[in-house]
Amino acid sequence: MNEIGLQLAYDTEKLTKHISHLSSFPEDFIVEPKYDGIRVACFVYDKDDISFVTRYGNKVYNISYIEDDIKKQADKLKGYVLDGEIYGKDWNETVSTTRTRTSKKENPDLVYYVFDIIPIENFKKKSYDATLDERKKLLDKLLSNTKHVKKVKYHKIKDVDEALDIYKNEIENGLEGIMLKRIDTPYRFRRTPDWLKVKNILSDEFEVVDVFEGSGKYKNMLGGVVIKLPNGDTMKVGSGFTDEERDRYWKNPKSIIGKTIEVAYQEKTKDGKLRNPRFLRIRMD
Repeated sequence: MNEIGLQLAYDTEKLTKHISHLSSFPEDFIVEPKYDGIRVACFVYDKDDISFVTRYGNKVYNISYIEDDIKKQADKLKGYVLDGEIYGKDWNETVSTTRTRTSKKENPDLVYYVFDIIPIENFKKKSYDATLDERKKLLDKLLSNTKHVKKVKYHKIKDVDEALDIYKNEIENGLEGIMLKRIDTPYRFRRTPDWLKVKNILSDEFEVVDVFEGSGKYKNMLGGVVIKLPNGDTMKVGSGFTDEERDRYWKNPKSIIGKTIEVAYQEKTKDGKLRNPRFLRIRMD
């Protein structure tokens, strides 16, 4: 699946490869809450020309509450892309609402949490040298908080202990964890160690290349999927599926083969395999 070029974060599990980027921690880092939502870019061309798309370029539906709040600020935001997450109380309901093409009763709990801003022309060129600090100041200047659109709060921290305290607090509040971001870096338009996500579980995204049949009670149902690892190897993931999903994906394997799924795991082995992998969900964003 082709991505539109949003900047993505590394899991902290990969820090050993990028330890040099933490040499200035925490002076050059800020901490943000990590929302378990749908990553969405909002292109504001004009008041009557506003587009919401996922990181894979898919249109987002049934979010008129959010769109109306952006329209009211379109004079200031015209010519910019907002980067953020649409987040509600329930992830499955959030996906169901925003992915349904036909009109559906909207979820008033959905909020667009915005954490970055890029000029549309720079986004098209995939080049923007303004630092995150400068982009945050621009976002504060142009965007006002509303009921359904809010700027993500961030903290400048003194030490690692303070970051851990914020992490524990966000977990207790029901969020996924925290983001660590270098304040002095430009927008990269790719995955970069300048942004690091610290979550309550380790998880990553993988492409599904095949399915396999189950055995015993899962005979004639999905036993699991085969995922492609970053090093080109493949491995099976068999746990985490509901009986309904096992039945649905086995009857219609095209609905999951070729898709990107999120897989939770305990740790990675030296050869890159996942220990105790568990299917979480298809990434619709």
